[in-house]
Amino acid sequence: MTGANPDFRRASGTIGAYVEDVDIIDVLNSEAVFNQVYKGLLEHEVLFFEEQEITPQSLEDFAGLFGTPLGHGAYDIVEGTQYVQILESTEEKPSKIEVWHSDMTFMQSPPTFTMLHSQVVPDFGGDTMWASARAAYESLSPEMKNLFDGLEAEHDFRQGFKHLAPRGLTFEAWCYHHQIPE
Repeated sequence: MTGANPDFRRASGTIGAYVEDVDIIDVLNSEAVFNQVYKGLLEHEVLFFEEQEITPQSLEDFAGLFGTPLGHGAYDIVEGTQYVQILESTEEKPSKIEVWHSDMTFMQSPPTFTMLHSQVVPDFGGDTMWASARAAYESLSPEMKNLFDGLEAEHDFRQGFKHLAPRGLTFEAWCYHHQIPE
């Protein structure tokens, strides 16, 4: 164990923290360490674990601590796992989504968390950016908050599934295959 007490170093003014003195294996092996990390996640909304030795199976086990993982039908599953998938952006396999989005919010019960493990990061670009809806809401004036309070939104992600068409898959077929109500 690298440390029994994780330290959280803020990554920005509104969101994110670097987790120090703890490896994900420590989190997997200690309920007390997991509870501290979970509390840090709720406080900072995004956590960064740097310089970790992470296998696909340890990533899947780590994700399972936070709830039942959910795969995305547009990506292949890593052999030996049920949910770990490879998202890449190469000439042969270009990125599927290059615009701001929130993962899987079109689902009736969207996932609470998203986990990414970067293995190949370019010298320039390739950034994944994070935003805090909570901080954005809290920064609104009382009048703007009143305008938004009580509103509901429906997320329709058909636009994001256009890349499935060349593979002969429609959004409706994807939903049916993954038992997701349209």
